[in-house]
Amino acid sequence: MGGKPINKRITAFLPPDKAQFLEEWAKREHRAVGNLAAAILLNVIEEKQIQETGKDSAA
Repeated sequence: MGGKPINKRITAFLPPDKAQFLEEWAKREHRAVGNLAAAILLNVIEEKQIQETGKDSAA
């Protein structure tokens, strides 16, 4: 029916100090931890894809 694509759920495990930092960061930005983690991952993945394909999105 051409609806909204379904996002895939993943699970990540972090050391307690990194998890605490992520929680505090999310709170400062008034975001859910999962939402912030997803945004960080998307940014890193996009950068990696650009590196691997040799493409620059600014071009």
